[in-house]
Amino acid sequence: MTTDLTSDPTTTETGATTATAVPAVTTATASVRERIRDIVVAELEVEGEIEETGDFVEEYDADSLSLITIVSRVEKELGIRVPKDELSEMNNLSRTYEIVEAHASGAGDAA
Repeated sequence: MTTDLTSDPTTTETGATTATAVPAVTTATASVRERIRDIVVAELEVEGEIEETGDFVEEYDADSLSLITIVSRVEKELGIRVPKDELSEMNNLSRTYEIVEAHASGAGDAA
């Protein structure tokens, strides 16, 4: 993930302006997130907007088969592999984005 150091200026007690690190979402990241969102919405048959922190099981009535299908589609369509020990952590859009982005960039891969 890239960081934009100029998009959120902050004024200190002395009146000096400093830059606060703010994560920047790149066009590629936005495109991946949109694809993930589309997969989740289709598999969970969500009508309307889906919340990024909404739990797939508790808020959207996902069952184990729909969760497996989401992971399978994400892996296949994005060309990534999610380690088995991280699958249960993919319980909402926000966490799914984080895990997919980590493995898409090669971070967290044990080889």
